[in-house]
Amino acid sequence: MNDFSHLAELQVSDKKTKKFTFDGVKGEPYFMVLSATEANKEYFNDALKQQRKNNIKKMSAVSIKKARDRDRQLYPKHVIKDGGNLYDVKGDLIPFSKEVANQFLDQLPDHIFDDLREYCLEVENFVDAEDEIEDLIKN
Repeated sequence: MNDFSHLAELQVSDKKTKKFTFDGVKGEPYFMVLSATEANKEYFNDALKQQRKNNIKKMSAVSIKKARDRDRQLYPKHVIKDGGNLYDVKGDLIPFSKEVANQFLDQLPDHIFDDLREYCLEVENFVDAEDEIEDLIKN
């Protein structure tokens, strides 16, 4: 029997946090985030519950907005673990907390929040063996 156990290194980590910087936003705020995929079971289960509750069955402008609004609520709970460089309108540095993350996301324009969502959905960002992925892609 052949041994392909090296493929286990390509599993998406449910513990690995990565830094996402809001490029172009004054002060370059950042969050340390977990993946927003099924590897993050707390997020994934909560998202499925919200989807069933909102009865989202097909894509439309309304369902996209509902999914974005859902993620604005769920990310501080299940995806965002830390943050920094969060400045208010007066230029005061605001210490990170889940509540501050909530407030920040509530006021963040949709297209910038979507950048964060896309990053958190990209499984390659959360694989323990990132170099292994690059080697496999090359071959």
